[in-house]
Amino acid sequence: MKIAVFAPKFLQTYGLGTVHGSLVLLKSQLEALHELVCEIIILAESSQRNVTLNIDECKVFPLFSSYPKLAHVTLDYLFPDIPTDIIYSAARIISKERADIIMSTGSIFSALWTVMLGHLTGKRTVHQIPLGVIIRRRKWWPVDAIGDYRTAYRFIPQFVRDFTELVLREIPKNRLVIRGLLNSITHIVVNSNFCKKELIEIFDLSEDKIDIIYPIVKLPKLNDAHNEGKPIITYFGNLRAGRGVLDVIKAFKIIHRIYPQARLMIASSEIYEPTYFYCKKLVHDLGLENNVTWRGFLADIYSDLLIPSTVIVLPYKDTPSIKLIEAMAAAKPVITTRLDWAPEFISDGENGYLVNLGDTDTIASKALSIINDSQLAKRMGRKAREFIENKCSAKMNSKLLINTLENVLKTR
Repeated sequence: MKIAVFAPKFLQTYGLGTVHGSLVLLKSQLEALHELVCEIIILAESSQRNVTLNIDECKVFPLFSSYPKLAHVTLDYLFPDIPTDIIYSAARIISKERADIIMSTGSIFSALWTVMLGHLTGKRTVHQIPLGVIIRRRKWWPVDAIGDYRTAYRFIPQFVRDFTELVLREIPKNRLVIRGLLNSITHIVVNSNFCKKELIEIFDLSEDKIDIIYPIVKLPKLNDAHNEGKPIITYFGNLRAGRGVLDVIKAFKIIHRIYPQARLMIASSEIYEPTYFYCKKLVHDLGLENNVTWRGFLADIYSDLLIPSTVIVLPYKDTPSIKLIEAMAAAKPVITTRLDWAPEFISDGENGYLVNLGDTDTIASKALSIINDSQLAKRMGRKAREFIENKCSAKMNSKLLINTLENVLKTR
């Protein structure tokens, strides 16, 4: 089987050092598929730097703009993060390489480009909607705010520009349009039961059209790192208020009163500047500057950050991310919110803790229970890793994906 993988941002992610979660999962998936003797070609926008895939004989085809620069800018303005002007280049490569099937990964709206590729090439298509993708439409006016810390527009012209841009981007994203797009895809793969349920309820899709395959996650080597007396509370992921990072800081203030030597690690390679400003202000206001360490891009997130940590706190407010399962893979107890698919991975009190949105007191209380009981921390971390071993196995889930692709090719 020859699989054409349409992943526009793949080379940019691994060439330039910013790590987009869904593409991290895709890379692990492609490596697992290659071990099953699948021939894979990757179609991605060109990057100025080389990328190491660790996939022998995997062909990577850089895609270049075919439209004038002005058209490229205009299209990107209306359809963010979508390479409108490289679809035809991708279609030509897919046809020339005689791929059997097209596979893509991304949001529900990015299925548009997969549909176009299927139409242009006559190939069957499989679109994956990864963990962390919000199914229900967001309001166009979200405010990056918690409590008294609010992102304010300083100038009305900036507000008008943002309003215009967001409204234009939302126009094509109505429910009927998306339903038509998803029905035009041959088959859909999701990474959670929650996501499948959402797609069926919102877009009235057939249950037979959607397969659930948990993400493939690599398991890091573990060591016996301990931090008794100097607990490390860790947050990692996008630095946005919707990720719950301000709640982590507020909860850490409570922990700090009991453990003055405790440290809070905040690691992010994708920083939203207003959130960073308010985080720094909150840290200063609470007198925590000497106990908070800011980390940027890390070469090895497991050995450099997660494994030395005592507890990982990810109190999401918008949607959980793959950082949750990376923390579980590191055999660490995780505290996260009862949101979307998180309860599907975290059993409260067994392999982690679930808290209500914005409940910083409970976050602190659960973190203290882990800090105070090293055996509880080990037991929770072990069960978290066991869950990932059982549900996110590369061998098992790559075979499930192969079965899905083979069944799609058999459909008429």
